[in-house]
Amino acid sequence: MVNDRIDLETRINSLPLARLEELGEALLDFSQMSDLVAWLNVDRSGRSCVISDRY
Repeated sequence: MVNDRIDLETRINSLPLARLEELGEALLDFSQMSDLVAWLNVDRSGRSCVISDRY
């Protein structure tokens, strides 16, 4: 579980500024960790880019 959180932190830290701003807005709609994972697994074009969905 700790490694999963580190992976998420790494993914978030690697986002460009514009994508971080989008995440900031999207966070208001999240109710669980899996919402964040799902958001990170879809790029802006709507294509799935699944890396991990262990949550």
